Amino acid sequence: MHEDLLELLKEHNPEALLLEPRECFDPAIVAIDDGVAVYNGDLLIECMMAYDSCCYDDAADWVHYNTVGSLQGRPNEPIIRWLFDIE
Repeated sequence: MHEDLLELLKEHNPEALLLEPRECFDPAIVAIDDGVAVYNGDLLIECMMAYDSCCYDDAADWVHYNTVGSLQGRPNEPIIRWLFDIE
Protein backbone atom coordinates (compact mmCIF):
# COMPACT_ATOMS: atom_id res chain seq x y z
CA MET A 1 0.00 0.00 0.00
CA HIS A 2 2.72 2.49 0.86
CA GLU A 3 4.22 1.98 -2.62
CA ASP A 4 1.01 3.29 -4.19
CA LEU A 5 0.99 6.26 -1.84
CA LEU A 6 4.62 7.03 -2.64
CA GLU A 7 3.83 6.98 -6.36
CA LEU A 8 0.93 9.40 -5.85
CA LEU A 9 3.10 11.65 -3.72
CA LYS A 10 5.84 11.66 -6.35
CA GLU A 11 3.30 12.71 -8.99
CA HIS A 12 1.67 15.44 -6.90
CA ASN A 13 4.61 16.81 -4.93
CA PRO A 14 8.06 15.60 -5.93
CA GLU A 15 9.52 17.99 -3.32
CA ALA A 16 7.74 16.27 -0.41
CA LEU A 17 10.10 15.29 2.38
CA LEU A 18 10.20 11.69 3.58
CA LEU A 19 11.57 10.28 6.81
CA GLU A 20 14.95 8.55 6.70
CA PRO A 21 15.98 5.80 6.59
CA ARG A 22 13.35 5.19 3.96
CA GLU A 23 13.70 1.40 4.06
CA CYS A 24 12.67 1.60 7.70
CA PHE A 25 9.93 4.24 7.67
CA ASP A 26 8.22 4.03 4.26
CA PRO A 27 5.92 1.20 5.46
CA ALA A 28 4.50 3.60 8.08
CA ILE A 29 3.09 5.94 5.40
CA VAL A 30 -0.68 5.66 5.66
CA ALA A 31 -1.99 8.61 3.65
CA ILE A 32 -1.23 11.74 1.70
CA ASP A 33 -2.65 15.04 2.91
CA ASP A 34 -2.30 18.23 0.91
CA GLY A 35 0.73 16.86 -0.94
CA VAL A 36 2.69 15.60 2.06
CA ALA A 37 3.22 12.12 3.48
CA VAL A 38 1.21 11.15 6.55
CA TYR A 39 2.87 8.60 8.82
CA ASN A 40 1.27 6.53 11.57
CA GLY A 41 3.39 7.33 14.62
CA ASP A 42 2.75 3.96 16.23
CA LEU A 43 3.92 2.22 13.05
CA LEU A 44 7.06 4.38 13.04
CA ILE A 45 7.97 2.90 16.42
CA GLU A 46 7.19 -0.65 15.26
CA CYS A 47 9.27 -0.12 12.11
CA MET A 48 12.21 1.17 14.17
CA MET A 49 11.96 -1.84 16.50
CA ALA A 50 12.23 -4.20 13.52
CA TYR A 51 14.87 -2.17 11.68
CA ASP A 52 17.20 -1.70 14.65
CA SER A 53 16.27 -4.83 16.65
CA CYS A 54 15.55 -2.71 19.70
CA CYS A 55 12.90 -2.66 22.41
CA TYR A 56 9.78 -0.48 22.35
CA ASP A 57 11.18 2.12 24.75
CA ASP A 58 14.40 2.59 22.78
CA ALA A 59 12.51 2.79 19.49
CA ALA A 60 9.99 5.26 20.91
CA ASP A 61 12.79 7.45 22.28
CA TRP A 62 14.59 7.38 18.93
CA VAL A 63 11.45 8.23 16.94
CA HIS A 64 10.40 11.03 19.30
CA TYR A 65 13.86 12.61 19.48
CA ASN A 66 15.14 12.13 15.93
CA THR A 67 11.90 12.32 13.98
CA VAL A 68 9.13 14.12 15.81
CA GLY A 69 11.61 16.45 17.49
CA SER A 70 13.17 17.46 14.18
CA LEU A 71 9.96 18.56 12.47
CA GLN A 72 9.89 22.33 12.31
CA GLY A 73 6.78 23.04 10.23
CA ARG A 74 8.71 23.64 7.02
CA PRO A 75 6.97 23.31 3.65
CA ASN A 76 6.68 19.74 2.34
CA GLU A 77 7.40 18.23 5.77
CA PRO A 78 5.64 14.99 6.62
CA ILE A 79 2.79 14.75 9.11
CA ILE A 80 2.85 12.23 11.93
CA ARG A 81 -0.48 11.06 13.31
CA TRP A 82 -0.82 8.98 16.46
CA LEU A 83 -3.73 6.65 17.13
CA PHE A 84 -5.23 9.07 19.63
CA ASP A 85 -5.20 11.77 16.88
CA ILE A 86 -7.50 9.69 14.66
CA GLU A 87 -11.20 9.95 15.37
